[in-house]
Amino acid sequence: MRLRSSQYLAFVGLVPPILFVCASAQGAPRESGFAPPHSSDFIYSPDGKSIAAIHVDANSFPKDVLIWDVRTQAIRHTITLPHHNEPAQVVYSRDSRLLAISVSSVFDSEVELYDARTATRIRAIASPSLGEITSLNFSPNGKVLAIAAFTETEKASGKDRVSLWRVSTGKSGVILGDDQHGIVSAPAFSPDGKTLATLDGEGAISFRNVRNWRIRSSIALHSVSPNTGYHQQCMTFSKNGERLLISGDRVSVYNVRTHRLLWEQMPPDGYTEDYLAAFSPNGDTVAYSKRGEKSLRICESQTGKVLREIQISDSTLHSPIFSPNGKWMTASGLPVKLP
Repeated sequence: MRLRSSQYLAFVGLVPPILFVCASAQGAPRESGFAPPHSSDFIYSPDGKSIAAIHVDANSFPKDVLIWDVRTQAIRHTITLPHHNEPAQVVYSRDSRLLAISVSSVFDSEVELYDARTATRIRAIASPSLGEITSLNFSPNGKVLAIAAFTETEKASGKDRVSLWRVSTGKSGVILGDDQHGIVSAPAFSPDGKTLATLDGEGAISFRNVRNWRIRSSIALHSVSPNTGYHQQCMTFSKNGERLLISGDRVSVYNVRTHRLLWEQMPPDGYTEDYLAAFSPNGDTVAYSKRGEKSLRICESQTGKVLREIQISDSTLHSPIFSPNGKWMTASGLPVKLP
């Protein structure tokens, strides 16, 4: 789960619950950060009022999805998927009203849509050709859900695809990526909802017009790693839509208007790494870490200049999650105030 609009920057793992609160002038809590216990992954709602967390059992297997109230740290709802399927990813719509949950199974891939306020199941999105789901993204208006996936055959050949589903009907409208057009993966909607960015072909970022999904312009990646499948990559727009962040086998930031590479962090030649990264809410900084390392770097998004490096005690990390004001994070279960 990569795309998040959240209230705090957190490294997700099996950590005890953490709460830190800033008091407002009236004495009421103005904001709080909360790491749900016994969770393999979690995401803040865009309005910052709730958390959807994948709850794990005593053996660390995904069990269900818990919706927490951020202010009270109380569980609002428990969502158990049909047939007791294991949840793999969760994502909120921009208005915080819908929750999409993907099922962790190569043989029974589907996405369940729920009303995030009541935990009422709306419908399932499923297709025999959907394949194993790697990412979910709502369009800003909440009308389209982009699902990136691959089948076992496609995984072996490195061929990924993106399917675009109508949220109102649960039906697929367009599939990007087939035998003719090859790889299409890592979908990301621009904040204004007019553009869908995807990784296409042999190392290109394509910007597609959402009216017809045709490619409007493209960027040749500065470097391409032949050892990493596109299904392991993720792309995210900054809040103002001016920059595009790629994470996976690298950390790269591009200027969307000029198509210029601003900076890039790559592993040494001959090595394959897995980077986890996210924009700050205002897009001025990027937080990233390398899986297996016990450190986090916070950089200027324009230049890549490291502003701060934070040492943490746990190297088992998930994607960082920023708060809307970008002032706090949790690292290895401990609150850290950001500059």
